[in-house]
Amino acid sequence: MHYFTKFTIVLFFNLLFTFSYGIQQNPKDFKSIDSLIQNRALEKAKEESFQIIRKQPKNFQTVGRAHIYLGKINLLQGELDIALSNYMDAKKHLELLSETDRVELFSGIGIVYSRSKNFNSAEESFKKALLGYKNNDFWRLKTLVNLGGVYMEKNDPKVIKVYKEALQLAKEIEQPKVEVVILTNLSNQYIKESQWQLAINTANKSLRIRDSLQMPLSVITYNNLGYALVNSGKVPEGINYYEKALAKASSQELQQLFYNLQNAYINIKDYEKGIDYYNRYDSIKDQIAEKRYEEKIAAIKTFYDTAEKERKIANLEAEKKAHNKKITWLIFGGGIFFLLILIIIFFRINHLKTKQALQQSQLRSKFLRLQLNPHFLFNALQQVQYYIYKNEPNTSMQYLDNFSKLIRLILEHSDEEYINLTDELEILSNYLELQKTPENQGISYRIIYKDVHDPETIKIPVMLLQPFVENAVIHGARQNRENGKVKLLFRQDVKKKVLYIEIVDNGKGIQTDRSQDHKKLHRSMGREILKNRVEEFNKMNKSHIVLNVERACNDKAFPGTKVTLTVPYLEF
Repeated sequence: MHYFTKFTIVLFFNLLFTFSYGIQQNPKDFKSIDSLIQNRALEKAKEESFQIIRKQPKNFQTVGRAHIYLGKINLLQGELDIALSNYMDAKKHLELLSETDRVELFSGIGIVYSRSKNFNSAEESFKKALLGYKNNDFWRLKTLVNLGGVYMEKNDPKVIKVYKEALQLAKEIEQPKVEVVILTNLSNQYIKESQWQLAINTANKSLRIRDSLQMPLSVITYNNLGYALVNSGKVPEGINYYEKALAKASSQELQQLFYNLQNAYINIKDYEKGIDYYNRYDSIKDQIAEKRYEEKIAAIKTFYDTAEKERKIANLEAEKKAHNKKITWLIFGGGIFFLLILIIIFFRINHLKTKQALQQSQLRSKFLRLQLNPHFLFNALQQVQYYIYKNEPNTSMQYLDNFSKLIRLILEHSDEEYINLTDELEILSNYLELQKTPENQGISYRIIYKDVHDPETIKIPVMLLQPFVENAVIHGARQNRENGKVKLLFRQDVKKKVLYIEIVDNGKGIQTDRSQDHKKLHRSMGREILKNRVEEFNKMNKSHIVLNVERACNDKAFPGTKVTLTVPYLEF
């Protein structure tokens, strides 16, 4: 795993080159704006650009140039949509723009598209900009590097040709810092193509130039070099570069380096160090995940606090307006007008209360989804811990790889209200596959469709089914060790727009033995969260989720449990 290197370099160069303006190239009217941009006084620069447009609305060449400047400012502020809008306003006057302005226009549009992941449009724009850089080597170099970044994102083989051309041009115009970054990007591309020796050579060249310029240590380049050395069979040398990079690595980079180090040590059968680096990788991964959860919770709390403040302000404004109206109508109208004002105030307050209740309900729903994710993670990670305690590194690594695929699917949908049935079933299938451990060889599962026409177009509440399936496995099928079964049945009612879902296991069913109290507690906690989530969904929607839990059959030893859900769905 080395993918983070590509994105770091490409984004850095987009910013570096986009805003390296030559003040001497701009006319007098725009020198002040250039200076403000260089000093990051962006709001003032934006205001002066608007003033130029207001003062000379009929001078379309000047108006077009001013919109180009506004696009540059918006890019620096991260406002991609507004930047593109300003560039398109400038493009309306394309025939009147100077050659330099046209080049800057297409280059800016290319940056917007590349940062918006619209790489085909970005490529087209950079190619148009490239045509105008015949007599300006520095701007041509800038565009070549940005175009190479787009090709890297697209996995286009032309990336090597473009970077080699840029590398030659950087040498000719004596831009060694640019050479450093191009060489690092090239080493990353060679790694993607498994050309290990070329990757080693280009990374070493990058490091030699950095040393001659006394530039700080590059974690990205060291990681690339280490990765290429390990994969070319020079594992100890690769490990040496990985460990050198640790001193300057960020949290995300440490996570990557720890992962690469544990793979390298396992490669040379040094399992003790491999497990040590895996533990460090696992620890920092948990720290990063915890930080992300904290950021999510903080964002929700901030939203809630803001909503509460807005509610209080709205109430104060409503009270003030009601007071003023009351006085006015008392003076001019008497009793009938007074009564009318009371009615208006009554409905206004009810409307505000209804709106506030809906907002609070939506917030509670988000909090409940956050509760569900750790509940699932805790159960699944117990199996990883088991393998580690058993000192089975290969098995634990394979299990962890499978588990990471499942987590990635969950995280991709963690901020969504709904998920299509195909993706939900992919998550469930991945989870069920993870249960086929040596201790649970007897467990099997089936997913059955009945009259479900197009799962891709059916959307249900995200992460609704997984906790029920988890209970069916952990507290159902695992109890029947030799013949544990889990069945998922889906039936669609097109007229009512509902899914009938059955989750059936052949375990021991609902326990009454006191010795099982700890399992009952674990299960009841999950059910309480699910119950609350179903209640919140039903409050916010006209169509309700209906939940029923009962025994699956009359077998005395293994009656099993059947969970029946009636879930309204959306069509897209």
